[in-house]
Amino acid sequence: MKNKPEAPEILVAGRNSFAGAGQCDCDCDCACAESGTPLDLIPIRETSRWQKVPELVRLAVSPTHHAIFNPQAPLGIAYCNESACRILDTLQDDDSLSDVTSRFPQFPDAEIKKSIELLAALNLVSSPERGLTPVTTEPASLLTAWLHLTDRCNLRCSYCYLAHLREDMSIETGKAAIDATLRSAEKYGYKSIKLKYSGGEALLRPQQLLELHAYAGIAAERKAIALDGVVLTNGTLLTPSLAAQIKTSGLRMMISLDGLDSFHNFHRHYASGQNSFHDVLRGIQIVMQAGIKPDISITVSAQSAGGLAELLDLILDMDLSFSINFYRENDFSVIQPTLTMDDNKIIAGMKAAFDVIEKKLPRRSLLASLLDRANLSVAHVKTCSVGANYLVFDPQGQVAQCQMQMRHAVGNFQAEDALALVRRQDAGIRNLPVSEKQGCADCQWRYWCAGGCPLMAHRATGRYDQQSPYCHIYQALLPSVIRLEGLRLMKYGDGALSSTDTQKKY
Repeated sequence: MKNKPEAPEILVAGRNSFAGAGQCDCDCDCACAESGTPLDLIPIRETSRWQKVPELVRLAVSPTHHAIFNPQAPLGIAYCNESACRILDTLQDDDSLSDVTSRFPQFPDAEIKKSIELLAALNLVSSPERGLTPVTTEPASLLTAWLHLTDRCNLRCSYCYLAHLREDMSIETGKAAIDATLRSAEKYGYKSIKLKYSGGEALLRPQQLLELHAYAGIAAERKAIALDGVVLTNGTLLTPSLAAQIKTSGLRMMISLDGLDSFHNFHRHYASGQNSFHDVLRGIQIVMQAGIKPDISITVSAQSAGGLAELLDLILDMDLSFSINFYRENDFSVIQPTLTMDDNKIIAGMKAAFDVIEKKLPRRSLLASLLDRANLSVAHVKTCSVGANYLVFDPQGQVAQCQMQMRHAVGNFQAEDALALVRRQDAGIRNLPVSEKQGCADCQWRYWCAGGCPLMAHRATGRYDQQSPYCHIYQALLPSVIRLEGLRLMKYGDGALSSTDTQKKY
């Protein structure tokens, strides 16, 4: 007796896969709140004719599933079992639905139809009447503002880009910066704003932080604009009392942790030279006891990459969301003799960490968390929202495009439209679409990393239209990220879209 053929299965990370995954918060403009594949499923007609897109990339995920995506106009990554792959491969010569169903009588017509609908939504097959959906810069619904509460810090991290001057943001300046953010949000129709309270070390000024966020809540509510707030902190100053106040305020938290023991202490130590690891770990435990699950921001350098696997083992056991970011050279870090860029060490450390993740796959998707500026959760043409949907306010209320260039202000909080200032083409950073970056236009990964950080490219080459110095690392590791997501979907399935589940709403 023959075994029943396996039904066609196509898995895609839906938005529910990102529930509980944090907001990709890190010490950067991490504009990836809109994660998950935005599928536009349109029922296909009996007379529609289909063919496979010729430019597809296929990667083996397991003996039973392949990851497939269209590098020309990607709207997500499909994980297809062998039956679904056969259906895809047979669509060669403008086939109709009846042509395909006749080739696969072992499968119900409804399953064949649903498979083609999913393949079409993912731009893996095309028809003359539908064509392909291009990747464009969609209008954002979220405006993010960085409030630099203080330039002071109790740590002296070797890769920090700040001078740590004795400069604090006053309450009046902070409120004016919030007002300026809301003015721009209202003018351009943003539905929500996110305030990133940072420094320096933001928790050197805890009461100012809490007062400003309370003010922001009232001001945003008056304008019917949703508010999200996150504290970016090194975690060393947390106490149970402060954690309880932060919990009550509704603020989220991001805590920086680069490794266990010496791997963390190598880069992140107190101004006195003393180690900070155990104090950071204690801070994480304090906020978790207060009912806050912090995001963990990990900065990877050649010197800390060797400890990444051990760190991820701990973070996954604690069920915390995290983001992995690569060290960025800056004017202050270049004087540090201990900082070097070594692609091979970073790749080796990342692959060892991926092995740990494979053994402890979380339910939430990691597509937006695993590889620095490369975000595989949704196709995008720009690396971040600098120069578009992002404001940075220094302690005096000066407005900049990026926190790494706070000393290059383009205006201040008194401007009627602060966002217009950072959007000026001559304002400084040129955050170009990936199609305008040399070395990127024909790369199959271009809509996932978008060429990397424009500031890094400029520092390395003197130009903004060049790919990231980390391009080689991205290309070496992107297949592994895709594979991990496929294994996660195969393990849990929750939050995924499946061609075999006719009850799900896409």
